[in-house]
Parts: sequence; structure tokens; C-alpha cells
Amino acid sequence: MNDPWTNLSTSFIPQGVSADLIATIEGFSREDVDRYAVQSQQRAAAAWSGGYFEKSIVPVRDQNGAVVLDRDEHMRSESTVESLGALKPSF
Repeated sequence: MNDPWTNLSTSFIPQGVSADLIATIEGFSREDVDRYAVQSQQRAAAAWSGGYFEKSIVPVRDQNGAVVLDRDEHMRSESTVESLGALKPSF
């Protein structure tokens, strides 16, 4: 939301701002968050490999019926704390 009046009247806080606020209040360091992110990516990859999503994923097909998407494209099981630490913060 970009309308300041709507944000004010609904107490809307953008996700990045709220994530930074929670991390600051709870004392999570950048390395803590990166370590959790790596663990999350590894767990997602293990669950995918273990077949845990087989009944939840529906292939997306184009108008000709060809499958154009059949899995999460954004799992990064090769991520490391070091590689994430090298990224600039989004917010």
C-alpha cells in the first residue's frame, strides 16, 4: 500500500519494515536470520526430495497443455550463510 492515509488508518506496516522491527526488538542479528534462512531452504529441499509436496502441487499448463511450471523455482538449497551474508539487505 502506498497511500499514507490508508496506512495510518489501518495501522498497515510494510512486511520489510515489520520484519526489521521484530528482528531489532528480539535481538536477531543478520547472521542469525541468514542461518535460519539456510536451514529453511535445506528443509524445503529435503521435503521436496522426500515427496512431501506431491499431493499439494498442481502443474501449471499453457494453452496447449504443455507443463510450464511443476515445482517451486525459488528453492536455494545451495545457499550458505556466507552467500546470503554477501547480499545487500532488501530493506
